[in-house]
Amino acid sequence: MAEFTEYFDSGVLVKIYHLEPGSREAASRVRRAGLIPLPFLAEMEMRNALRVLHGRNQLTEEVLEGALSLMDSDIRQGRLARIVPDAAKVASTAERLSRNFSARSLCRTLDLLHVSIAVALGVARFHTGDKREAALARKAGLRVSFLAQ
Repeated sequence: MAEFTEYFDSGVLVKIYHLEPGSREAASRVRRAGLIPLPFLAEMEMRNALRVLHGRNQLTEEVLEGALSLMDSDIRQGRLARIVPDAAKVASTAERLSRNFSARSLCRTLDLLHVSIAVALGVARFHTGDKREAALARKAGLRVSFLAQ
C-alpha cells in the first residue's frame, strides 16, 4: 500500500465535488497533499452525500452526474487512491477509541471509523470539518487540520 501522510474525511472531500462553504480551502488542501487515500467508507459517503443533495433539490441531475464523473476521473487518474486498510488494525483501534472516548465525546460510529482508518494508515494529519471527529482524532494522536464551515 502507498505511503500516505494525510487523511481527508468524506465531509472535506465532498467539498471538492460540490461548491459549498469551505470548497476553495478543501481544494487547496487536497492539491497540496498529493495522493489522497480513499477507503470504501469515504467513497460511499461521498457518493451518497451528493445523491442526497440531489434528492433535496440542491443540485440538478446533470450536476450530480458531472460530480460523480469527476470523482471517477480522479480515481482513474490516481488523485484519489482506493485503499483497503488493515481491517484488524482498524477494528482494534475503533474499539479502543470507542471504549476510551465515546461516552464523553459522543462521536458517531462513522467518525470513529474514519479516525481509526487514518491511524491504521499511519498518517500524521487528519482533515475534518466536524468538531467531535477533530477532538477524537487529536485523542488518537493525529494532528488535526480543521476546516471551518
